[in-house]
Amino acid sequence: MTVRCLECRHLGLKGFPKHANEGLGQCKPNAANGVFVSYLYRRECSQYERADEGVITKRLLWRDQLVMFRKVKK
Repeated sequence: MTVRCLECRHLGLKGFPKHANEGLGQCKPNAANGVFVSYLYRRECSQYERADEGVITKRLLWRDQLVMFRKVKK
């Protein structure tokens, strides 16, 4: 199944704001390995578990605000 980490319950963004602002989040099952993933890239993942719709909506709104901030900043 092709998925986006942004929609997975295993994605960690809060503990790493600088990484998150660059489009990276921590994959919690791989956290011990220090693995960060692009949360928008579509990938095959056997550990994917869809997050609650409310969480996905908040993440998408946050991402949209980040994109708008970058456009204004230029």
